[in-house]
Amino acid sequence: MNYMTNKIVAIQGNSPAKLKLKTDTSIFLANEIQNKNYKIFYYEPKNLSIINSKVIAKGFFIKFNYNQKPFFKIK
Repeated sequence: MNYMTNKIVAIQGNSPAKLKLKTDTSIFLANEIQNKNYKIFYYEPKNLSIINSKVIAKGFFIKFNYNQKPFFKIK
């Protein structure tokens, strides 16, 4: 059997526009995750909720790239 799975990791952090490229570990971790072919679902703490015992986050998929300006792209 051949099962296809989506590889997704959620990252909680400040607005990407407020992240500092050279010092924020969120960007480093996200880059390592991307190198392993995971998609990144990014959300801010204010957008995380628990409703009826389920964890729900409002966010977006994002891709980071150290070599571009800006260094992130919201998908």
